[in-house]
Amino acid sequence: MRLRRMFALCVGLGCVSVGLLVCSASALATKITSRYPTWSQPAGGVTVHVSGEGFTGATEVLFGSSPATSFNVESDARLTAVAPPGEGTVEISIVSASGTATGWKFLYHAADGPEFGGCGRFDPHEAWIGYLRTGNCIEPLNEAAGYSFNPLIAPDANYGFTTASKPSAVLKLETKAKRLITCKAEHGIGMITGTKTVRGVVLTFTGCADSKLGACQSGLASAGEILTTELNGTLGMIKRELSAAKDKVGLELGPAAGAFASFECGGIPITVRGSVIAQIGANVDRVNSTVALGEAKGTQKPNRFEGGPLIQLEEQIGESAAYEQAGLDLTAIAGGHPQLEISSRF
Repeated sequence: MRLRRMFALCVGLGCVSVGLLVCSASALATKITSRYPTWSQPAGGVTVHVSGEGFTGATEVLFGSSPATSFNVESDARLTAVAPPGEGTVEISIVSASGTATGWKFLYHAADGPEFGGCGRFDPHEAWIGYLRTGNCIEPLNEAAGYSFNPLIAPDANYGFTTASKPSAVLKLETKAKRLITCKAEHGIGMITGTKTVRGVVLTFTGCADSKLGACQSGLASAGEILTTELNGTLGMIKRELSAAKDKVGLELGPAAGAFASFECGGIPITVRGSVIAQIGANVDRVNSTVALGEAKGTQKPNRFEGGPLIQLEEQIGESAAYEQAGLDLTAIAGGHPQLEISSRF
């Protein structure tokens, strides 16, 4: 009898032990896999849908160090939280008995288009759907399906972009006195660094020659190549129309320091200074957007944002010559991250 009781006790303890292991294995660590929308006005008040696991028993939802105005755990995999007032970029954290999940960024931002971002959707019943890859946020069908624009939060290496001139494009730099430099092609690189900004933009023009001086060349570049200095850029509104689809948006490009470009043509030094506005597609598909710089008789078109100052280039031919107003003409195709677009209003 004693042996039987000991055996039964041993079996019983074994069962308890196994049961504890099963319980431990079934307790999921808290983890966030998505959140939408990704931003709010500084006043807060936006309901944020969060997907993940281990949400059951959540005791707190934080936006940075500020607790959510309120939150509701819908299931172990989904919850909603009302964003409190805030500023800048913060991290969303969910605190529960099984741990704290964090690392997903949330942006407080006073929306003022045009801006870089993505058009995405979060269905409360289906969780995160993903970013729109065709069309845009302002199309009625996409709006009806619940897609909305979210400004860019955390740029990384994936937000680089390239430009390449159209084969039939006319590339020229012309002064008011009709002094002309023509090029055969252009290619460029850059990085989107914020909701309105680009950095590290370098444009390379090939097959370039001055109408009077002959072939042009920048520094150690190949013959016929003109390189801009490193340019920075900011999005702006050229003209706001009644319909968002017709809004005209531009990207002002200017040197981070020094001249816009410096090169020689026929051994004569030429310096170009100032900035330009490149008109760029907004509220359209993200892939293969057209970038256009226009000029007529040395006058840049467009040459200002709504309510802004005049933006133009000036060219100096020879070290002691006076600067003269000039315009750059270029039509190129910009390619980049497939989930990014420019919205003029949202």
